[in-house]
Amino acid sequence: MTSAIENYTIQEISKKTATLMNEQPGPIKELGITYQFTIIDEDYAFQMHFDHGVVTVHEELSYEPACTLFLSGKSFKKLLIGQLNGTAAYMMGKLKVNGSLVHAIKMEGLLRQYELGRYFEK
Repeated sequence: MTSAIENYTIQEISKKTATLMNEQPGPIKELGITYQFTIIDEDYAFQMHFDHGVVTVHEELSYEPACTLFLSGKSFKKLLIGQLNGTAAYMMGKLKVNGSLVHAIKMEGLLRQYELGRYFEK
């Protein structure tokens, strides 16, 4: 990975991602869903709760997620900036999903709409 995203913690990335999405709520206006991410090599989990144009990050895991994505920190960072194809990662075992696979695929599409890689190059 050659991106500056390597210099960010998962916590910083999740919060910055939520901020960026809230600044441009168009793609998330219709979403009422919670995604959970479990970063397996960091023993860390968090939820992104989408509430019709507003996304919040929660570390207390208080919502019932539509799906939980299990992946390494490196894979999470690559997925976020579009350097990892979620379907390929799933097929190779780099990404595991508990819950709705359809929602997991939709999350990847949502991330791609925001082109987050450009925000983590700085």
